[in-house]
Amino acid sequence: MGRPIAIILIAMGILSITAIAFEEYTMLYVSGLVSLSVVLTTLIIVEAGLVLLSEILPKVSVVVNYLFGYDFGWIFLFAGPAFLLVTARMED
Repeated sequence: MGRPIAIILIAMGILSITAIAFEEYTMLYVSGLVSLSVVLTTLIIVEAGLVLLSEILPKVSVVVNYLFGYDFGWIFLFAGPAFLLVTARMED
């Protein structure tokens, strides 16, 4: 599941760098919205999987939440698209 998501996010990063280099700031809306939707969809899928796993294995739900719970990484994953959208808005 992780490889296609990473490829999409890397492609959006390359698109964003290219858009900034050529001063096409409206393309940042595209890359920002695609990145934000991919990260949000991934978060929902991971959360649904954790809920399902904790229902199937209730005794290990504490371990599951400890190992796969929320980290600060999600903040950075949401911050990137947010910065792209703010930058695009500032340049319009």
